[in-house]
Amino acid sequence: MTHARSLDHLDRRRFLRGLAGGALLGLAAPVLSGCQFGGVAEGSGADGGGARLPKYLPYAGPRPDLPGTEDGVNPAFFRFPTNPVRGVAEGPGQGRRVRIVTTVGGPVPPGPNRNGYWAALNARVGADLDFEMVPAADWQRRFASLVDGDDLPDLVRIHPGAPDRSALLNERFADLTELLAGDAVADFPFLANLPTYSWRGVLNDGRLYGVPVPRPLADTTMYIRTELVPHQGRLTPSSFAEFRDLCRSVTDPKARRWALACPDELVAWVYGMAGPATVWVEDNGRFTHQYERDEYRRALSAVIELVRAGCLHPESFTADLVKRRTLLNTGQVVMNHDSFTVWADTHGDPDADPNATTQVATLRGLVPPGFDGGEGAQRGGTGNSGFTAFRKADTKTLRRLLGVLDWLAAPLGTQEYLLRKFGRSGADHTLVDGYPVLTETGRRETGLPTNYVTDSPPTLGPAPQVDVAPAYAWQAAIIPITRHDPRVGLFAPTEAVKGAALAARMTALQREVVQGRRTLAEWDDAVRRWREDGGNTIRSEYERSFEQNS
Repeated sequence: MTHARSLDHLDRRRFLRGLAGGALLGLAAPVLSGCQFGGVAEGSGADGGGARLPKYLPYAGPRPDLPGTEDGVNPAFFRFPTNPVRGVAEGPGQGRRVRIVTTVGGPVPPGPNRNGYWAALNARVGADLDFEMVPAADWQRRFASLVDGDDLPDLVRIHPGAPDRSALLNERFADLTELLAGDAVADFPFLANLPTYSWRGVLNDGRLYGVPVPRPLADTTMYIRTELVPHQGRLTPSSFAEFRDLCRSVTDPKARRWALACPDELVAWVYGMAGPATVWVEDNGRFTHQYERDEYRRALSAVIELVRAGCLHPESFTADLVKRRTLLNTGQVVMNHDSFTVWADTHGDPDADPNATTQVATLRGLVPPGFDGGEGAQRGGTGNSGFTAFRKADTKTLRRLLGVLDWLAAPLGTQEYLLRKFGRSGADHTLVDGYPVLTETGRRETGLPTNYVTDSPPTLGPAPQVDVAPAYAWQAAIIPITRHDPRVGLFAPTEAVKGAALAARMTALQREVVQGRRTLAEWDDAVRRWREDGGNTIRSEYERSFEQNS
């Protein structure tokens, strides 16, 4: 193995970026160890009603430095495990071609004939992994052409909001329930190691139609650059009033510094202070949308106050995701709401932004307090980034394909994990203080989007304690107040067809309201129109689906 270099001889930000292929926290593609944090206590594989989920069978891997919990705090690792074991004796692909169509989050890597990593992966899996990698911007068009045609690949990514998902899955894709539900999943031990929560979004009418791409339950964070806060006592606001004071204290237009630049996300975050945080709320089978709730109206009023106080950056209502990250990284804003998976992946990256001044060690996540004090609420994620569906085929073929995904889900501490994440020793990665860090070749070649086919359960790290511990502390505080969307595993056809347009209309008006250009009375009128134009229908469809799956 390549001789280990010292971290002192490598730029720290580039080192962090190189960990886990760019994901310091091990969230864009890493794994769960042997600790149990995602299983169902009864071990039955059942989820109430007619739904049948796989039984959770944790993998007995390396012991984490900080333990995970059953409700979703991810285990943390400060060191990369030494002497990884071989988790799969023989490649499951049986020398066959496997056609995969999925999204890609970065540059498309070279093909297998010019990519040593891809060739090595094929050899170990025992298959010709034939990837069609589609940029996110082109996905809807490509997906529509796939399902409208007669040439479905073996494996297809299903995004969480795929239109008319229920009918599509029933008509075009394989029902995997008998191969995965309950004890049956034991034939695929690394799929059995995926947390139970990640499987719920795969259900369709109580049946399993794929394999999840697991992600953290707490999937968004209100980041704050603590070194830019003049009064450190304001780092943990205990009410909206104290959060407002924090925003005012860090805003200094003469120094070109503002509190925030994320108005839409800010409304949702403050809504978590005032109410249940989730888009839909279920109570005894009855569904209510956030637009209809008094707590959401209160959040709008609160953000109006912050805008009037000048706490938002002048470009807040035009800045896209990349721009908002740049504003945080360059210190023009002190806080930004973003994905949890980019805690250290995006922040302070000199290759992405040479003017970045963010230090990962001083980056923290805020915990929403109650609006008037006490406990707030955090909007939870679905626990997956969609799932992979299988073209209808005979049982033998489906079991072979499940074996391939089982290989791709191999956890931390296995040779399969090391190869999938970091490629070949020496060529694709070298060791830096015991951590595998991608070489230039590795960064170019390992971008194959296996982590959008399936993935290992999330971990924090492996990475140095100073970088991982703050993220773990944030998760430990946020998970107990995380509220989960009641729609997971449910389907509303009208939402799939009209939901995006209805939401876009309301978001556009919301932006006008918080800027003072439209009134809250006009917001109330818009909520009534939202109900008439589809909201009430969507509600009834979710309630009916909820009853059928309860």
